[in-house]
Amino acid sequence: MNRAARMMLAVVGFVTFSAAASAQSPSTSNWTGTHFGLFSGYAVGGHWKGTADDYPHQPVNGWFGGAAIGYDQQLSSGWVIGLEGDLAVADIKLTDNYFDAAATSRINYLGTLRPRVGYAWGGKLIYLTGGLAFGQMTLTINHWGVPPGSEVFQASDTQWHWGYALGGGAEIVLFNNISLKAEYLWVDLQTQTYTLAPVPTTFTGSNRADMGWSGNTVKVGLTWRFH
Repeated sequence: MNRAARMMLAVVGFVTFSAAASAQSPSTSNWTGTHFGLFSGYAVGGHWKGTADDYPHQPVNGWFGGAAIGYDQQLSSGWVIGLEGDLAVADIKLTDNYFDAAATSRINYLGTLRPRVGYAWGGKLIYLTGGLAFGQMTLTINHWGVPPGSEVFQASDTQWHWGYALGGGAEIVLFNNISLKAEYLWVDLQTQTYTLAPVPTTFTGSNRADMGWSGNTVKVGLTWRFH
């Protein structure tokens, strides 16, 4: 089964489960208050941005998971406004093999801080969101000692990146203070310059590279609300 089919089955399953949960949820729900959630997600269709010729053409996918915290205020009209921040441990990476080295680029942490605006009715909430995104990335080079006589070595550097996130999501009340959440975000992290070390004094190539990342993220989780 290809990735598109798996994603379609996941969406159908979520919609089916949400409909069943909605039928058992209260007819009205108060979304005002602090909330805390746990989630797991997947980055798909992502690409590195940087100075290597093949960076734009290599898909970069991977899992991530973490926690979110925020606050919402529900208005009498049913509109909901709020602010949410999240941080995830990530394993979004790609290894490029060259004739003389292998380069591994990896996102270690991925987070956002975003206002959100939505509309609630009958135990359901849909919303749009956008704001700050940030992530920690590591670039590692394993040099294979090509051409003959050159040294074999490993060099790396780690940088924090800043950017933006845009998307939307939905929540369905399962119980009085617990909801099921699904969210999509487009994340764009701007490039940073990496200075790889340690590098042998005999190495004549460049130990500097520019790297960033952009891609789609989808996540599902549970949210606890404290009124």
